[in-house]
Amino acid sequence: MNELAKEIKPVIDISLIPPENMEPIWDDVSKILKRATKRSYGRMSVVDIHNNLIDETSQLWIVFNTETLKIIGCAITHFQKYPTGLKMLNINLLAGKVMEKWVKGGLELLYSWAKDNHCDGIEFISRPGFWHWVKDRKSWKKTNVFYEVKFSEEE
Repeated sequence: MNELAKEIKPVIDISLIPPENMEPIWDDVSKILKRATKRSYGRMSVVDIHNNLIDETSQLWIVFNTETLKIIGCAITHFQKYPTGLKMLNINLLAGKVMEKWVKGGLELLYSWAKDNHCDGIEFISRPGFWHWVKDRKSWKKTNVFYEVKFSEEE
């Protein structure tokens, strides 16, 4: 009897990686980050990111296929505290493959995490093409290529 094989879609998950668990995956992550830092135009290097993760001034998030454990993307975040008392979660870098399958879910995770850490919102500077992932949320504003959302302005 012929049965049609079911299409098995890979399951994608996102995880915050503590500094003490970073080294075993660093080679894979650094390859993704190396490509992304080229778009920073000299603002950051992979070495800078590594140092900030080790000293815990930044956080590493990985996106991976739960079946193969292959890392397909990552994000680097940090808490930005302004003199006015405003605290924002800043997304320094966001890079990877098949981003259309995980960016929106990843943003939801970062929303929750930022709120749990008493942030007033999320901000990042990115290429203009990122707009299509946040444009459907009324509170996001596109200021050149600086994006921000303040939780108090959300509907």
